[in-house]
Amino acid sequence: MKPSHGVIILCVLATVTLICESAHQKLNSVSSVPKHSLLLLHWFANQIDFDQYGRVTLTFNPNTDFGSHPYANYEGLLYPSPTGYQYYTVGNLNLSFPVHVRNPPAREYDGRNQVRIIFSAERRNNRIRSVFLTQHERYPSSSYDPNHTFEISTILLRDIRRFSWDTLVRLQSPASTPTSYRGNDSVCSTCLMFTCFILFLIVAIIIISLLANAK
Repeated sequence: MKPSHGVIILCVLATVTLICESAHQKLNSVSSVPKHSLLLLHWFANQIDFDQYGRVTLTFNPNTDFGSHPYANYEGLLYPSPTGYQYYTVGNLNLSFPVHVRNPPAREYDGRNQVRIIFSAERRNNRIRSVFLTQHERYPSSSYDPNHTFEISTILLRDIRRFSWDTLVRLQSPASTPTSYRGNDSVCSTCLMFTCFILFLIVAIIIISLLANAK
């Protein structure tokens, strides 16, 4: 028995979803976090709560507090947020942030207010689904740089919370290379996103063809 057209389309769409959701490299350890992003990420890790089931919830209002606001994902930087969820962005430094985040202790930890954290949260209860670390492209562009966008694992958020910010600074090896500057990672991320785009085009062509044949 041959599978129906609908089943085939659903299978292809599921494959596209999996590829697109993995289009960004995932950071899992403190040493993999770019130094200029570390202090902002440490601050964020201390603005969330973990329950006994490992679910993550915000402790602030993502629509107003700390300059946080909804992110529309106009550039298609991330996969569309599921129904009931909204992307938000935070990190535009202002007086509501701690002094050490606004004025880092060393130049290599200064993100020059270009670093941002994007997170997907459920609208009704602020439960977080995913967290991404990114940065603006070079001035005067206000878009986020897909080659410097990384998904943050729950494990990393937990680990960062265990330490004070100055301890984290000492833990990072001076010889370690920030993940955001590894050319292969950037190329890999770009290739995956391009593959995702091509697969979407293929699905669209298949659907149009099926609709045309059904007439």
